[in-house]
Amino acid sequence: MKNRIFTVLFGLVLVLSNPFSIAAQAIVDNAQAQTAPVQTTPATEPPIAQDAPLLKQDAPQPPQSPAQIDSLTALDAEAVRFSALLGQTLAALPPDTRVTVGSFQFDDVDSLFGTYWNKQLSSNLSRLENRRFLIITSNQAETDYTLDGLTLLIGDTLRIYTQLIRVEDAALMDTWVTDFLVTPFIQTLLLPGFASPPVPITPIPSYPSSMIAPDEYEPDSIDYPVFIENGEPWLERTLHEGDEDWFVLIPDEDGILILETAGDIDTYMTLYEAEAGLVLAQDDDSGEYYNAYIEYKVEAGKIYIVAVWSSDYETGVYQFRASTAEAPSDASIEPNNSMEEAALIEVGEQVNGYFELSSDVDWYRINAEPGAYLIIYTNGTMDTVITAYDQAGNELGSDDDLGSGFNARLMLIVPSGGVVYVELTEYDGAQGAYTLKAELMAAGESDAYEPDNNLSFAKRITLGETQNRTFTIAEDADYVRFTISEKNFYEIRTIAAGDYLDSYIGLYHADTDEYIAEDNDSGANYDAYLRVELEAGDYFLEIYCMSDDPLSNNAYTLSLTLVTEDDSD
Repeated sequence: MKNRIFTVLFGLVLVLSNPFSIAAQAIVDNAQAQTAPVQTTPATEPPIAQDAPLLKQDAPQPPQSPAQIDSLTALDAEAVRFSALLGQTLAALPPDTRVTVGSFQFDDVDSLFGTYWNKQLSSNLSRLENRRFLIITSNQAETDYTLDGLTLLIGDTLRIYTQLIRVEDAALMDTWVTDFLVTPFIQTLLLPGFASPPVPITPIPSYPSSMIAPDEYEPDSIDYPVFIENGEPWLERTLHEGDEDWFVLIPDEDGILILETAGDIDTYMTLYEAEAGLVLAQDDDSGEYYNAYIEYKVEAGKIYIVAVWSSDYETGVYQFRASTAEAPSDASIEPNNSMEEAALIEVGEQVNGYFELSSDVDWYRINAEPGAYLIIYTNGTMDTVITAYDQAGNELGSDDDLGSGFNARLMLIVPSGGVVYVELTEYDGAQGAYTLKAELMAAGESDAYEPDNNLSFAKRITLGETQNRTFTIAEDADYVRFTISEKNFYEIRTIAAGDYLDSYIGLYHADTDEYIAEDNDSGANYDAYLRVELEAGDYFLEIYCMSDDPLSNNAYTLSLTLVTEDDSD
Protein backbone atom coordinates (compact mmCIF):
# COMPACT_ATOMS: atom_id res chain seq x y z
CA MET A 1 0.00 0.00 0.00
CA LYS A 2 2.72 2.48 0.93
CA ASN A 3 5.25 1.61 -1.71
CA ARG A 4 3.98 1.92 -5.17
CA ILE A 5 7.02 1.11 -7.44
CA PHE A 6 6.98 1.61 -11.18
CA THR A 7 9.58 2.41 -13.84
CA VAL A 8 11.32 5.76 -13.58
CA LEU A 9 10.95 6.61 -17.26
CA PHE A 10 7.29 7.55 -17.34
CA GLY A 11 7.70 9.78 -14.29
CA LEU A 12 10.04 11.81 -16.47
CA VAL A 13 7.65 11.59 -19.44
CA LEU A 14 4.82 13.14 -17.45
CA VAL A 15 6.96 16.08 -16.45
CA LEU A 16 8.40 16.44 -19.93
CA SER A 17 5.03 16.39 -21.63
CA ASN A 18 3.23 18.67 -19.20
CA PRO A 19 2.69 22.04 -20.93
CA PHE A 20 -0.03 23.17 -18.56
CA SER A 21 1.99 25.88 -16.89
CA ILE A 22 2.02 27.59 -20.30
CA ALA A 23 -1.02 26.40 -22.23
CA ALA A 24 -3.53 24.87 -19.82
CA GLN A 25 -6.49 26.65 -21.37
CA ALA A 26 -5.47 25.56 -24.86
CA ILE A 27 -5.59 21.96 -23.72
CA VAL A 28 -9.10 22.43 -22.38
CA ASP A 29 -10.11 23.95 -25.70
CA ASN A 30 -8.71 20.91 -27.50
CA ALA A 31 -10.61 18.56 -25.19
CA GLN A 32 -13.89 20.48 -25.54
CA ALA A 33 -13.50 20.42 -29.31
CA GLN A 34 -13.85 16.63 -29.22
CA THR A 35 -17.58 16.75 -29.90
CA ALA A 36 -17.37 13.27 -31.40
CA PRO A 37 -14.92 10.45 -30.75
CA VAL A 38 -11.99 10.44 -33.14
CA GLN A 39 -10.51 7.42 -34.85
CA THR A 40 -6.91 6.34 -34.35
CA THR A 41 -4.69 7.20 -37.30
CA PRO A 42 -1.09 6.15 -37.95
CA ALA A 43 1.41 8.56 -36.44
CA THR A 44 3.16 10.75 -38.96
CA GLU A 45 6.91 10.93 -39.08
CA PRO A 46 8.12 13.82 -36.87
CA PRO A 47 9.70 16.73 -38.73
CA ILE A 48 13.46 16.43 -38.98
CA ALA A 49 15.76 19.38 -38.39
CA GLN A 50 18.37 19.98 -41.05
CA ASP A 51 21.82 20.03 -39.42
CA ALA A 52 25.02 20.98 -41.15
CA PRO A 53 28.31 19.33 -40.04
CA LEU A 54 30.99 22.03 -40.30
CA LEU A 55 34.12 19.94 -40.62
CA LYS A 56 34.11 19.99 -44.44
CA GLN A 57 32.50 23.41 -45.03
CA ASP A 58 33.88 26.92 -45.12
CA ALA A 59 31.25 28.35 -42.73
CA PRO A 60 28.39 27.12 -40.55
CA GLN A 61 25.21 26.54 -42.49
CA PRO A 62 22.09 26.99 -40.32
CA PRO A 63 19.16 24.59 -40.77
CA GLN A 64 16.80 25.44 -43.60
CA SER A 65 13.75 25.29 -41.30
CA PRO A 66 13.45 24.67 -37.54
CA ALA A 67 12.01 21.34 -36.44
CA GLN A 68 8.64 21.48 -34.71
CA ILE A 69 8.84 19.21 -31.65
CA ASP A 70 5.53 18.85 -29.82
CA SER A 71 6.00 15.58 -27.96
CA LEU A 72 8.56 13.36 -26.31
CA THR A 73 8.28 10.88 -29.17
CA ALA A 74 9.31 13.52 -31.70
CA LEU A 75 12.17 14.70 -29.47
CA ASP A 76 13.43 11.13 -29.09
CA ALA A 77 13.34 10.63 -32.86
CA GLU A 78 15.37 13.81 -33.36
CA ALA A 79 17.91 12.63 -30.76
CA VAL A 80 18.32 9.30 -32.60
CA ARG A 81 18.85 11.08 -35.94
CA PHE A 82 21.31 13.58 -34.49
CA SER A 83 23.24 10.83 -32.65
CA ALA A 84 23.75 9.02 -35.97
CA LEU A 85 25.12 12.25 -37.45
CA LEU A 86 27.54 12.67 -34.56
CA GLY A 87 28.58 9.04 -34.92
CA GLN A 88 29.80 9.66 -38.47
CA THR A 89 32.41 12.12 -37.18
CA LEU A 90 33.32 10.11 -34.09
CA ALA A 91 33.86 7.03 -36.24
CA ALA A 92 36.96 8.73 -37.72
CA LEU A 93 38.62 9.00 -34.29
CA PRO A 94 41.26 6.43 -33.20
CA PRO A 95 39.92 3.20 -31.66
CA ASP A 96 38.98 3.35 -27.96
CA THR A 97 38.87 7.15 -27.96
CA ARG A 98 37.04 8.26 -24.83
CA VAL A 99 34.19 10.74 -25.39
CA THR A 100 32.03 12.48 -22.78
CA VAL A 101 28.70 14.18 -23.55
CA GLY A 102 28.67 17.44 -21.58
CA SER A 103 25.94 19.81 -20.50
CA PHE A 104 23.55 21.82 -22.69
CA GLN A 105 22.81 24.85 -20.55
CA PHE A 106 20.20 27.51 -21.23
CA ASP A 107 20.79 31.01 -19.81
CA ASP A 108 23.81 29.61 -17.93
CA VAL A 109 21.66 27.20 -15.90
CA ASP A 110 20.73 23.55 -16.30
CA SER A 111 17.29 22.93 -17.75
CA LEU A 112 15.25 19.79 -18.16
CA PHE A 113 15.83 20.01 -21.90
CA GLY A 114 19.61 20.03 -21.48
CA THR A 115 19.57 17.15 -18.99
CA TYR A 116 17.33 15.02 -21.16
CA TRP A 117 19.19 15.82 -24.38
CA ASN A 118 22.47 14.82 -22.70
CA LYS A 119 21.04 11.48 -21.53
CA GLN A 120 19.52 10.68 -24.93
CA LEU A 121 22.71 11.45 -26.85
CA SER A 122 24.84 9.44 -24.40
CA SER A 123 22.48 6.48 -24.64
CA ASN A 124 22.11 6.59 -28.42
CA LEU A 125 25.83 6.97 -29.09
CA SER A 126 26.64 4.01 -26.83
CA ARG A 127 24.30 1.82 -28.92
CA LEU A 128 25.64 2.70 -32.40
CA GLU A 129 26.70 -0.40 -34.32
CA ASN A 130 30.40 -1.01 -35.02
CA ARG A 131 31.46 1.99 -32.94
CA ARG A 132 35.11 2.12 -31.93
CA PHE A 133 34.87 5.04 -29.49
CA LEU A 134 33.91 4.81 -25.81
CA ILE A 135 31.19 6.92 -24.16
CA ILE A 136 32.36 7.99 -20.68
CA THR A 137 29.60 9.02 -18.26
CA SER A 138 31.60 9.61 -15.06
CA ASN A 139 32.86 13.15 -14.41
CA GLN A 140 35.79 11.67 -12.49
CA ALA A 141 37.11 9.54 -15.38
CA GLU A 142 39.72 10.73 -17.90
CA THR A 143 38.39 11.57 -21.35
CA ASP A 144 39.86 12.49 -24.74
CA TYR A 145 37.00 14.50 -26.24
CA THR A 146 33.86 16.20 -24.98
CA LEU A 147 30.63 17.01 -26.79
CA ASP A 148 29.61 20.27 -25.15
CA GLY A 149 26.49 22.21 -26.02
CA LEU A 150 24.99 25.65 -25.76
CA THR A 151 21.31 26.55 -26.30
CA LEU A 152 20.16 30.03 -27.32
CA LEU A 153 16.64 31.41 -27.64
CA ILE A 154 16.36 33.58 -30.76
CA GLY A 155 12.81 34.80 -31.34
CA ASP A 156 10.66 31.72 -31.72
CA THR A 157 13.67 29.47 -32.42
CA LEU A 158 15.80 27.46 -30.01
CA ARG A 159 19.28 27.09 -31.49
CA ILE A 160 21.57 24.32 -30.19
CA TYR A 161 25.31 24.50 -30.79
CA THR A 162 27.05 21.15 -30.28
CA GLN A 163 30.85 21.30 -30.21
CA LEU A 164 33.43 18.50 -30.32
CA ILE A 165 36.38 19.63 -28.18
CA ARG A 166 39.74 17.89 -27.75
CA VAL A 167 40.47 17.86 -24.03
CA GLU A 168 44.29 17.97 -24.07
CA ASP A 169 44.46 21.39 -25.73
CA ALA A 170 40.80 22.56 -25.72
CA ALA A 171 40.85 22.58 -29.52
CA LEU A 172 37.48 22.92 -31.27
CA MET A 173 37.31 20.01 -33.72
CA ASP A 174 33.78 20.26 -35.11
CA THR A 175 30.45 22.08 -34.61
CA TRP A 176 26.83 21.23 -35.39
CA VAL A 177 23.83 23.56 -35.43
CA THR A 178 20.28 22.40 -34.69
CA ASP A 179 17.14 24.55 -34.59
CA PHE A 180 13.81 23.79 -32.87
CA LEU A 181 10.66 25.89 -32.96
CA VAL A 182 9.76 27.07 -29.45
CA THR A 183 6.53 25.13 -29.03
CA PRO A 184 4.78 25.02 -25.62
CA PHE A 185 6.37 21.60 -25.16
CA ILE A 186 9.90 22.91 -25.76
CA GLN A 187 9.28 26.03 -23.68
CA THR A 188 8.23 23.89 -20.72
CA LEU A 189 11.48 21.93 -20.95
CA LEU A 190 13.52 25.11 -20.74
CA LEU A 191 12.14 26.09 -17.33
CA PRO A 192 14.82 25.51 -14.68
CA GLY A 193 12.14 24.66 -12.12
CA PHE A 194 11.28 21.55 -14.13
CA ALA A 195 14.77 20.10 -13.82
CA SER A 196 13.18 17.68 -11.34
CA PRO A 197 9.50 17.09 -10.58
CA PRO A 198 8.20 19.45 -7.84
CA VAL A 199 6.13 16.51 -6.55
CA PRO A 200 7.07 12.85 -7.17
CA ILE A 201 4.92 11.61 -10.05
CA THR A 202 4.07 7.92 -10.09
CA PRO A 203 5.18 6.52 -13.46
CA ILE A 204 3.00 4.31 -15.63
CA PRO A 205 4.37 0.82 -16.40
CA SER A 206 4.55 -1.04 -19.69
CA TYR A 207 1.81 -3.56 -20.37
CA PRO A 208 1.99 -7.08 -21.78
CA SER A 209 0.45 -7.68 -25.18
CA SER A 210 -3.31 -8.11 -25.34
CA MET A 211 -6.18 -8.05 -27.79
CA ILE A 212 -7.93 -5.08 -26.15
CA ALA A 213 -8.51 -2.45 -28.82
CA PRO A 214 -8.32 1.33 -28.25
CA ASP A 215 -11.68 2.85 -27.39
CA GLU A 216 -13.57 5.45 -29.43
CA TYR A 217 -12.03 8.36 -27.49
CA GLU A 218 -8.47 7.52 -28.55
CA PRO A 219 -6.02 8.94 -29.17
CA ASP A 220 -6.04 10.93 -25.93
CA SER A 221 -2.97 12.09 -24.05
CA ILE A 222 -1.80 14.63 -21.51
CA ASP A 223 -1.80 17.14 -24.39
CA TYR A 224 -5.26 16.13 -25.62
CA PRO A 225 -7.32 14.86 -22.67
CA VAL A 226 -11.02 14.03 -22.92
CA PHE A 227 -13.23 16.78 -21.51
CA ILE A 228 -15.55 15.63 -18.71
CA GLU A 229 -18.58 17.49 -17.35
CA ASN A 230 -19.18 17.24 -13.61
CA GLY A 231 -21.95 14.82 -12.75
CA GLU A 232 -22.05 13.07 -16.13
CA PRO A 233 -23.03 9.38 -16.17
CA TRP A 234 -20.30 6.76 -16.13
CA LEU A 235 -18.03 7.02 -19.17
CA GLU A 236 -16.86 3.67 -20.54
CA ARG A 237 -13.22 3.42 -21.58
CA THR A 238 -10.72 0.66 -22.32
CA LEU A 239 -7.12 0.21 -21.27
CA HIS A 240 -5.21 -1.52 -24.05
CA GLU A 241 -1.55 -2.42 -24.34
CA GLY A 242 0.65 0.43 -23.05
CA ASP A 243 -2.36 2.68 -22.54
CA GLU A 244 -3.18 5.46 -20.12
CA ASP A 245 -6.32 7.59 -20.33
CA TRP A 246 -6.44 11.35 -19.69
CA PHE A 247 -9.38 13.54 -18.65
CA VAL A 248 -9.77 17.28 -18.06
CA LEU A 249 -12.48 19.02 -16.05
CA ILE A 250 -13.30 22.46 -14.65
CA PRO A 251 -15.51 22.51 -11.52
CA ASP A 252 -18.20 25.18 -11.69
CA GLU A 253 -18.28 25.57 -7.90
CA ASP A 254 -16.06 25.07 -4.88
CA GLY A 255 -16.51 21.71 -3.21
CA ILE A 256 -15.31 18.14 -3.03
CA LEU A 257 -14.31 16.62 -6.35
CA ILE A 258 -15.06 12.88 -6.39
CA LEU A 259 -13.20 10.80 -8.97
CA GLU A 260 -13.89 7.09 -9.25
CA THR A 261 -13.50 4.09 -11.51
CA ALA A 262 -15.57 0.92 -11.69
CA GLY A 263 -15.06 -2.47 -13.29
CA ASP A 264 -12.80 -5.51 -13.00
CA ILE A 265 -9.45 -3.76 -13.70
CA ASP A 266 -7.11 -2.77 -10.87
CA THR A 267 -6.94 0.91 -11.80
CA TYR A 268 -4.58 3.62 -10.57
CA MET A 269 -5.50 7.31 -10.72
CA THR A 270 -3.61 10.60 -10.38
CA LEU A 271 -5.11 14.09 -10.05
CA TYR A 272 -3.12 17.12 -11.28
CA GLU A 273 -3.58 20.86 -10.90
CA ALA A 274 -3.13 21.75 -14.56
CA GLU A 275 -1.62 25.22 -14.54
CA ALA A 276 1.14 24.36 -12.06
CA GLY A 277 1.52 20.78 -13.26
CA LEU A 278 1.51 19.49 -9.66
CA VAL A 279 0.28 16.15 -8.40
CA LEU A 280 -2.58 16.77 -5.95
CA ALA A 281 -3.62 13.21 -5.11
CA GLN A 282 -2.99 9.61 -6.13
CA ASP A 283 -4.90 6.43 -5.37
CA ASP A 284 -4.88 2.73 -6.15
CA ASP A 285 -7.43 0.67 -4.23
CA SER A 286 -9.71 2.98 -2.22
CA GLY A 287 -12.71 2.15 -4.42
CA GLU A 288 -14.57 -1.13 -4.63
CA TYR A 289 -12.82 -4.22 -5.99
CA TYR A 290 -9.37 -2.63 -6.46
CA ASN A 291 -10.81 0.42 -8.21
CA ALA A 292 -9.36 3.90 -7.70
CA TYR A 293 -11.19 6.58 -5.74
CA ILE A 294 -10.13 10.16 -4.95
CA GLU A 295 -11.82 12.94 -2.98
CA TYR A 296 -10.20 16.35 -3.20
CA LYS A 297 -11.31 19.86 -2.26
CA VAL A 298 -11.28 21.93 -5.47
CA GLU A 299 -11.90 25.54 -6.52
CA ALA A 300 -14.41 26.70 -9.11
CA GLY A 301 -12.89 27.66 -12.47
CA LYS A 302 -9.57 25.86 -11.96
CA ILE A 303 -8.43 23.29 -14.51
CA TYR A 304 -7.78 19.75 -13.26
CA ILE A 305 -6.28 16.84 -15.16
CA VAL A 306 -6.82 13.14 -14.33
CA ALA A 307 -4.73 10.18 -15.50
CA VAL A 308 -6.00 6.58 -15.26
CA TRP A 309 -4.08 3.39 -15.94
CA SER A 310 -3.77 -0.11 -14.54
CA SER A 311 -1.42 -0.58 -11.61
CA ASP A 312 -1.36 -4.35 -12.19
CA TYR A 313 -0.53 -4.54 -15.92
CA GLU A 314 -4.17 -5.30 -16.76
CA THR A 315 -6.10 -4.44 -19.91
CA GLY A 316 -9.86 -4.35 -20.43
CA VAL A 317 -12.99 -2.26 -19.99
CA TYR A 318 -13.59 0.11 -17.07
CA GLN A 319 -15.83 3.09 -16.24
CA PHE A 320 -14.83 6.57 -15.07
CA ARG A 321 -16.94 9.25 -13.40
CA ALA A 322 -16.32 12.72 -11.94
CA SER A 323 -18.74 14.56 -9.67
CA THR A 324 -18.69 17.29 -7.05
CA ALA A 325 -20.29 17.49 -3.63
CA GLU A 326 -20.61 20.23 -1.08
CA ALA A 327 -17.67 20.30 1.30
CA PRO A 328 -18.70 18.95 4.71
CA SER A 329 -18.67 21.53 7.45
CA ASP A 330 -16.70 20.77 10.60
CA ALA A 331 -16.94 24.33 11.92
CA SER A 332 -18.31 23.00 15.20
CA ILE A 333 -15.06 21.19 15.98
CA GLU A 334 -12.52 23.58 14.44
CA PRO A 335 -10.02 24.75 15.41
CA ASN A 336 -8.75 21.42 16.80
CA ASN A 337 -5.18 21.50 15.53
CA SER A 338 -3.45 20.84 18.86
CA MET A 339 -3.89 18.90 22.07
CA GLU A 340 -4.93 22.13 23.83
CA GLU A 341 -7.65 22.71 21.20
CA ALA A 342 -8.94 19.12 21.21
CA ALA A 343 -12.67 18.89 20.43
CA LEU A 344 -14.79 16.89 22.87
CA ILE A 345 -16.31 13.69 21.48
CA GLU A 346 -18.75 11.69 23.60
CA VAL A 347 -18.50 7.91 23.81
CA GLY A 348 -20.90 6.46 21.23
CA GLU A 349 -21.01 9.75 19.27
CA GLN A 350 -19.87 9.96 15.63
CA VAL A 351 -17.97 13.04 14.49
CA ASN A 352 -17.70 14.12 10.83
CA GLY A 353 -14.32 15.65 10.10
CA TYR A 354 -12.31 16.82 7.11
CA PHE A 355 -8.59 17.00 6.31
CA GLU A 356 -8.23 20.46 4.77
CA LEU A 357 -4.49 20.38 4.03
CA SER A 358 -1.77 17.77 3.59
CA SER A 359 -0.39 18.83 6.99
CA ASP A 360 -3.78 18.86 8.73
CA VAL A 361 -3.92 17.31 12.23
CA ASP A 362 -7.21 16.94 14.12
CA TRP A 363 -7.33 16.47 17.90
CA TYR A 364 -10.19 15.06 20.00
CA ARG A 365 -10.79 14.50 23.73
CA ILE A 366 -12.74 11.53 25.15
CA ASN A 367 -13.92 11.20 28.75
CA ALA A 368 -14.52 7.65 29.98
CA GLU A 369 -14.39 5.48 33.11
CA PRO A 370 -10.79 4.65 34.13
CA GLY A 371 -9.97 1.03 33.36
CA ALA A 372 -12.68 0.73 30.68
CA TYR A 373 -11.86 -0.82 27.31
CA LEU A 374 -12.18 1.81 24.60
CA ILE A 375 -12.32 1.28 20.82
CA ILE A 376 -11.52 4.34 18.65
CA TYR A 377 -11.94 3.99 14.89
CA THR A 378 -12.55 5.89 11.65
CA ASN A 379 -14.58 5.20 8.51
CA GLY A 380 -14.25 6.64 5.02
CA THR A 381 -11.77 6.60 2.14
CA MET A 382 -8.92 8.33 3.97
CA ASP A 383 -5.81 6.39 5.10
CA THR A 384 -6.08 7.52 8.72
CA VAL A 385 -3.59 7.19 11.60
CA ILE A 386 -4.81 7.32 15.21
CA THR A 387 -2.46 8.04 18.12
CA ALA A 388 -3.84 8.24 21.68
CA TYR A 389 -2.35 10.01 24.73
CA ASP A 390 -3.17 10.46 28.39
CA GLN A 391 -3.49 13.87 30.10
CA ALA A 392 0.28 14.09 30.64
CA GLY A 393 1.00 13.55 26.94
CA ASN A 394 2.18 9.94 27.34
CA GLU A 395 1.36 7.80 24.32
CA LEU A 396 -1.25 5.09 24.98
CA GLY A 397 -1.11 3.47 21.56
CA SER A 398 -1.19 4.07 17.80
CA ASP A 399 -2.64 2.39 14.73
CA ASP A 400 -2.75 2.85 10.97
CA ASP A 401 -4.68 0.13 9.11
CA LEU A 402 -6.45 -2.25 11.54
CA GLY A 403 -9.85 -0.81 10.59
CA SER A 404 -11.83 -1.38 7.38
CA GLY A 405 -9.97 -0.45 4.20
CA PHE A 406 -7.14 1.88 5.18
CA ASN A 407 -8.93 3.16 8.27
CA ALA A 408 -7.35 3.18 11.72
CA ARG A 409 -8.75 1.24 14.68
CA LEU A 410 -7.23 1.40 18.16
CA MET A 411 -8.17 -0.48 21.34
CA LEU A 412 -6.87 0.73 24.69
CA ILE A 413 -7.60 0.81 28.42
CA VAL A 414 -8.72 4.22 29.68
CA PRO A 415 -5.98 5.58 31.99
CA SER A 416 -6.50 6.57 35.62
CA GLY A 417 -7.28 10.19 34.74
CA GLY A 418 -10.31 9.11 32.72
CA VAL A 419 -9.33 11.26 29.71
CA VAL A 420 -7.99 10.08 26.34
CA TYR A 421 -6.62 12.53 23.75
CA VAL A 422 -6.76 11.42 20.10
CA GLU A 423 -4.43 12.76 17.41
CA LEU A 424 -5.77 11.99 13.91
CA THR A 425 -3.76 12.38 10.69
CA GLU A 426 -3.86 11.16 7.07
CA TYR A 427 -0.95 8.84 6.18
CA ASP A 428 -0.31 10.27 2.70
CA GLY A 429 -1.40 13.85 3.49
CA ALA A 430 -4.52 13.50 1.34
CA GLN A 431 -7.52 15.80 1.63
CA GLY A 432 -10.92 14.36 2.35
CA ALA A 433 -13.73 13.51 4.74
CA TYR A 434 -13.76 10.95 7.53
CA THR A 435 -15.91 9.91 10.48
CA LEU A 436 -14.52 9.22 13.96
CA LYS A 437 -16.25 7.20 16.67
CA ALA A 438 -15.36 5.93 20.15
CA GLU A 439 -17.13 2.99 21.81
CA LEU A 440 -16.77 1.09 25.08
CA MET A 441 -16.28 -2.65 24.79
CA ALA A 442 -17.50 -5.25 27.25
CA ALA A 443 -14.47 -7.00 28.72
CA GLY A 444 -13.91 -10.45 30.12
CA GLU A 445 -11.79 -11.24 33.14
CA SER A 446 -8.51 -9.36 33.01
CA ASP A 447 -5.22 -11.18 33.54
CA ALA A 448 -2.34 -10.14 35.78
CA TYR A 449 -0.33 -8.66 32.90
CA GLU A 450 -2.81 -5.99 31.82
CA PRO A 451 -2.53 -3.32 30.66
CA ASP A 452 -0.10 -4.54 28.00
CA ASN A 453 -1.83 -3.34 24.85
CA ASN A 454 1.15 -1.56 23.32
CA LEU A 455 4.93 -1.75 23.45
CA SER A 456 5.31 0.89 26.15
CA PHE A 457 3.27 -1.32 28.54
CA ALA A 458 4.86 -4.63 27.52
CA LYS A 459 5.45 -7.11 30.39
CA ARG A 460 8.48 -9.39 30.53
CA ILE A 461 8.71 -13.17 30.21
CA THR A 462 11.86 -15.06 31.25
CA LEU A 463 13.41 -18.08 29.57
CA GLY A 464 11.63 -21.25 30.68
CA GLU A 465 8.60 -19.37 32.06
CA THR A 466 4.95 -20.09 31.19
CA GLN A 467 2.43 -17.28 31.65
CA ASN A 468 -1.36 -17.64 31.99
CA ARG A 469 -2.99 -14.91 29.92
CA THR A 470 -6.33 -13.94 28.38
CA PHE A 471 -7.54 -11.93 25.43
CA THR A 472 -9.73 -9.56 27.42
CA ILE A 473 -11.74 -8.79 24.27
CA ALA A 474 -11.45 -10.02 20.70
CA GLU A 475 -9.52 -6.86 19.72
CA ASP A 476 -7.06 -7.29 22.60
CA ALA A 477 -3.34 -7.33 21.82
CA ASP A 478 -0.68 -8.42 24.31
CA TYR A 479 2.89 -7.12 24.07
CA VAL A 480 5.67 -9.09 25.76
CA ARG A 481 9.42 -8.41 26.15
CA PHE A 482 12.25 -10.88 26.71
CA THR A 483 16.06 -10.96 26.70
CA ILE A 484 18.32 -13.67 25.27
CA SER A 485 21.87 -14.02 26.69
CA GLU A 486 23.32 -16.38 24.08
CA LYS A 487 22.84 -17.34 20.45
CA ASN A 488 20.70 -20.46 20.18
CA PHE A 489 17.41 -21.90 18.95
CA TYR A 490 14.29 -20.98 20.92
CA GLU A 491 10.63 -21.97 20.87
CA ILE A 492 7.79 -19.52 21.46
CA ARG A 493 4.28 -20.91 21.62
CA THR A 494 0.72 -20.12 22.68
CA ILE A 495 -1.67 -22.85 23.81
CA ALA A 496 -5.36 -21.93 23.97
CA ALA A 497 -7.66 -23.21 26.69
CA GLY A 498 -10.38 -23.69 24.04
CA ASP A 499 -9.96 -25.56 20.76
CA TYR A 500 -11.24 -22.63 18.65
CA LEU A 501 -9.24 -19.75 20.07
CA ASP A 502 -7.05 -18.56 17.19
CA SER A 503 -3.86 -16.76 18.26
CA TYR A 504 -1.11 -14.97 16.33
CA ILE A 505 2.53 -14.28 17.31
CA GLY A 506 4.79 -11.62 15.76
CA LEU A 507 8.48 -11.47 16.78
CA TYR A 508 10.56 -8.25 16.54
CA HIS A 509 13.89 -6.76 17.63
CA ALA A 510 13.19 -4.54 20.65
CA ASP A 511 15.81 -1.91 19.76
CA THR A 512 14.89 -1.41 16.09
CA ASP A 513 11.30 -2.77 15.80
CA GLU A 514 12.69 -4.89 12.94
CA TYR A 515 10.42 -7.79 12.01
CA ILE A 516 11.93 -11.27 12.49
CA ALA A 517 9.18 -13.89 12.17
CA GLU A 518 5.45 -14.52 12.61
CA ASP A 519 3.08 -17.45 12.92
CA ASN A 520 -0.63 -18.12 13.15
CA ASP A 521 -1.55 -21.82 13.09
CA SER A 522 1.65 -23.92 13.27
CA GLY A 523 0.74 -25.25 16.73
CA ALA A 524 -2.09 -27.59 17.69
CA ASN A 525 -5.60 -26.54 16.61
CA TYR A 526 -5.26 -22.77 15.96
CA ASP A 527 -2.29 -22.20 18.28
CA ALA A 528 0.74 -20.15 17.21
CA TYR A 529 4.25 -21.63 17.30
CA LEU A 530 7.70 -20.24 16.41
CA ARG A 531 11.05 -22.05 16.37
CA VAL A 532 13.79 -19.51 15.60
CA GLU A 533 17.52 -18.98 16.01
CA LEU A 534 18.18 -15.77 17.93
CA GLU A 535 21.31 -13.79 18.71
CA ALA A 536 21.86 -12.44 22.22
CA GLY A 537 19.72 -9.32 22.66
CA ASP A 538 16.31 -7.85 23.48
CA TYR A 539 13.12 -8.84 21.65
CA PHE A 540 9.39 -8.29 21.89
CA LEU A 541 6.28 -10.25 20.91
CA GLU A 542 2.98 -8.98 19.56
CA ILE A 543 0.23 -11.49 20.34
CA TYR A 544 -3.40 -11.04 19.39
CA CYS A 545 -6.61 -12.97 18.77
CA MET A 546 -7.58 -13.71 15.17
CA SER A 547 -11.26 -14.21 16.09
CA ASP A 548 -13.77 -11.49 15.17
CA ASP A 549 -15.85 -11.83 18.34
CA PRO A 550 -15.02 -12.58 21.98
CA LEU A 551 -15.17 -16.30 22.78
CA SER A 552 -16.52 -17.98 25.90
CA ASN A 553 -12.96 -18.94 26.87
CA ASN A 554 -10.27 -16.48 25.81
CA ALA A 555 -7.54 -17.90 28.06
CA TYR A 556 -4.20 -19.05 26.72
CA THR A 557 -0.67 -19.79 27.94
CA LEU A 558 2.51 -18.25 26.58
CA SER A 559 5.88 -19.98 26.91
CA LEU A 560 9.48 -19.24 25.95
CA THR A 561 11.89 -22.22 26.00
CA LEU A 562 15.41 -23.07 24.89
CA VAL A 563 15.63 -25.83 22.28
CA THR A 564 17.72 -28.61 23.82
CA GLU A 565 20.19 -30.68 21.83
CA ASP A 566 17.75 -33.59 21.62
CA ASP A 567 14.96 -31.30 20.39
CA SER A 568 17.11 -29.85 17.61
CA ASP A 569 17.86 -33.22 16.01
